[in-house]
Amino acid sequence: MPRYPLALFAQSGETADTLAALEYAKSRGALCVGVTNTVGSAIARSTHCGVHINAGKLLAANGAGWPGNLQPCLSTAL
Repeated sequence: MPRYPLALFAQSGETADTLAALEYAKSRGALCVGVTNTVGSAIARSTHCGVHINAGKLLAANGAGWPGNLQPCLSTAL
């Protein structure tokens, strides 16, 4: 059975709905990749592999903490 990939993006790595989606996808055998700004977060610990974006402190809940070159990709990556 193929493993379908799922990319999860979260600044804090602790967002409840994202964690719920992660657990659902893992239970269905998906390959889960986390992209987060927080080393050691729940998403960083629970995904199969991940990327740490060293974006610094969150400035606003609208994604301002993400690097400018990544922000436009978030809507198209999912």
